[in-house]
Amino acid sequence: MNTKSSSGILKFHFSELGVTPSKIERLMGYESGSAPDPIRDIIQSVFDEADEITDIQGAYELIPQFKAENGHIMIKDKTFLTGKIVTHYLKPSASLAFFIFTAGKEIEVRSKKCFAVNDPMKGYAYDVLGSETVEAAVDKMQDELEQRMLAEELKITNRYSPGYCEWPVNDQFKLFSFFPEKYCGITLSETALMNPIKSVSGVIGIGPDVKKHPYSCQICDALNCIYRDKR
Repeated sequence: MNTKSSSGILKFHFSELGVTPSKIERLMGYESGSAPDPIRDIIQSVFDEADEITDIQGAYELIPQFKAENGHIMIKDKTFLTGKIVTHYLKPSASLAFFIFTAGKEIEVRSKKCFAVNDPMKGYAYDVLGSETVEAAVDKMQDELEQRMLAEELKITNRYSPGYCEWPVNDQFKLFSFFPEKYCGITLSETALMNPIKSVSGVIGIGPDVKKHPYSCQICDALNCIYRDKR
């Protein structure tokens, strides 16, 4: 694989991501167009601020060598407890891509302010917008990575993140060790939670024999995920 090992910092504008008010409406639990007018007004108001209040950036790092066996991924001296599901899907890979991405801090700040002044619906709308923004950014990054790999006659897998599919969240400490400290403005708490909150990390498999499957909530144990059965 001739591709350089690091993507460098990737920055996206909100308008590039294809996020729509109707998508936010659905993720908030309404059928598209069915939310009461006050709710739709809140969603539109939050959506109109999105370019101003997001700082969308991230990166990926290519890992050329690894071993996968018995529910573990091993890279040099680090062992990731990825579990049977993630390990199964990554095992056919020839290499891996670790990634981190964030929607930035401000959208989280505004959500918290709304909850603090007893405006929970607007706070929730900010929260959902932040989640969808960072997921859409990772979708875009993944699409771009897929095109780069196709040029080398390689394919990619779905992405998998610590905290899902039996992969413990504290493995983020190991994953983040492959990036410079505070890269893209993302840090980890003592309990391995990301700051800003609206951030995502994970891994993608790369190789000639891997498959990208339709997303299936049945393999995931995150029962409270806002995307459950909606992607």
